[in-house]
Amino acid sequence: MSSHKIIYDLIHGYIQINPDIERVINSQSFQRLKNVKQLTAQHLYPSANHTRFEHSLGVMKLAMSFFEQLKPDLEKTHGGEIESLEKHLLFAALLHDVGHAPLSHLGEQFFDKPGIIHEIGKELNKSETETDYLTAGSPHEVMSCYIIVKNLKEELTAIYAFDYEFIFRIIVGAKYKQNDVKNAMINIVNSNTIDVDKLDYLMRDSFMAGGIGPKIDLERLLMSLCIKDDELYFTQKGLSSLQQIIDCRDNVYMWICNHHTAVYTDYLYGTFISYCNNNAVLKKEFGGTFSELLFSCDAISKNYTSDNEALYFIKKAIRILNSEQDDGFARNIITQLETRHYLKPTWKTLYEYSRFMKSVFPEKEDREQAIAYIVENSESLIAKIRDKLHIEPAKLFFVSRQNKFYYGHMDKISINVKGEKESLSNLLPPRNYAELYEEVAFYLFCEEANVAAVKAELKRLLYGME
Repeated sequence: MSSHKIIYDLIHGYIQINPDIERVINSQSFQRLKNVKQLTAQHLYPSANHTRFEHSLGVMKLAMSFFEQLKPDLEKTHGGEIESLEKHLLFAALLHDVGHAPLSHLGEQFFDKPGIIHEIGKELNKSETETDYLTAGSPHEVMSCYIIVKNLKEELTAIYAFDYEFIFRIIVGAKYKQNDVKNAMINIVNSNTIDVDKLDYLMRDSFMAGGIGPKIDLERLLMSLCIKDDELYFTQKGLSSLQQIIDCRDNVYMWICNHHTAVYTDYLYGTFISYCNNNAVLKKEFGGTFSELLFSCDAISKNYTSDNEALYFIKKAIRILNSEQDDGFARNIITQLETRHYLKPTWKTLYEYSRFMKSVFPEKEDREQAIAYIVENSESLIAKIRDKLHIEPAKLFFVSRQNKFYYGHMDKISINVKGEKESLSNLLPPRNYAELYEEVAFYLFCEEANVAAVKAELKRLLYGME
């Protein structure tokens, strides 16, 4: 143990780093994560400056804690696979975000997911059919797989004879079709219910934002973790911890991820980057589009682009456009980015949004149909409001958001109650947000003087849909 290094983490305490882990951490690809923020909400929560670097270490720590809890049972049923399972789980957890985009999820929209999968196939000499499992992952997860096979082969080959498909399946959450203990390892890191990636970002984001959610009793949760027939379960001992996880997840999404200001500023930066991508002057000045220079496979794997480069490019683009006779659309966006005098939302909370929609469509089925129509036809809807009220370009925006509450996932969380499998939704007090909020919500952002008029015109148009 003397060769192990120790890192102190604010969330999980001491994390041991052995020479193999250190070899990977010291790579340029992993060090890049020190300059990729976990969140883009620092203007709301100034202390939330944590990065994908410490998050990745935390996910590795949690994955090993889960594995140690399961190890006695795994040794009885899969003794010969223990080392392989542990190695693959450890490094998949450590590297699950190694390809994350600059500017967190804001930048991820500029990743070319099919193109990344194609490049992975080329590196592995695999056909599209042999890599189709990668489609299960998000763009940043797929990019992480690419960085592993492109940049980290030398480090990983020196450590163990890894099965890259197994590592990639853990990262993207793509289980094998046959029942296999490997699927349990996949669920530890990436599942549609509770996994160590979600656990770390919930604990970390909540803490760094000032305790936005309840403290999660991790020790009790671990004591309740078990495995049976290669499937993960929690026992009834962990119900209180599971309740804390659900509450924390809902609070983080409600008050951080879906806060109207965070939603709008992300949208504003994304819209500006899209504008820059299509601007011939900027493309000539930079020698390529922002997508090519910041978010391509080469940008992440060769130039190690991070938040630093993205923000530099944005500032430089603003300076260039300020010196040009540019259109009003860019001018309005730049003014907001420079002065922070942002457009105002027609409503600030999901409650206000829900109340507005219920005033137009009292029946839930009608609301759901209307929302689907509105989201699909948002551009024409905004154009009608803009024309009616004579609103300038870039002074009226429509932004939709998914409401990722946990109530829709509780049925999928299995609890072992005295040997019997039971759904978590039958064991905890009901959290039926569906009665309050629709799965999809949207915001309209405009100048403060136009908020009332925009809301009234939107209501008039929606009444016309009936």
